[in-house]
Amino acid sequence: MDLGKISSGKGIMTTHFYGFEPCSIETGSTRERIGVNPLDRAKYILSVRNVL
Repeated sequence: MDLGKISSGKGIMTTHFYGFEPCSIETGSTRERIGVNPLDRAKYILSVRNVL
């Protein structure tokens, strides 16, 4: 559905969180982190400040 077309650009769409179900390991995917890990606060702050 293209809300913009139907409402001539004046439409508003409202949503709400219904819930979730955990996915199995086979369904989900994992990948290696690219760049600095934001959980390593010291290195992350340095990378944001372009010091690293």
